[in-house]
Amino acid sequence: MNAITQGYFKAYVGLDWADSKHDICIQAADSSHREFECIPHRVDKIEEWALSLHRRFGGPIAVILGKRPCIRPLPPRSVTSEH
Repeated sequence: MNAITQGYFKAYVGLDWADSKHDICIQAADSSHREFECIPHRVDKIEEWALSLHRRFGGPIAVILGKRPCIRPLPPRSVTSEH
């Protein structure tokens, strides 16, 4: 078994990165429910979104960017602590 099948990740995030907005799909590891949202391409909004993921799930979180077939954990250190 690999890390994904053993429940290593707390959540899975699909992120379609674009020039003006980012479409997002979030699924908690222990659920089949998916949430969809869209955030603007602004540093403050991206940081706010990343911090909310960290507060909600802790980590690790698998993030799939665009159409690339790879899964990479979002390391805890990539999310800064609240200001």
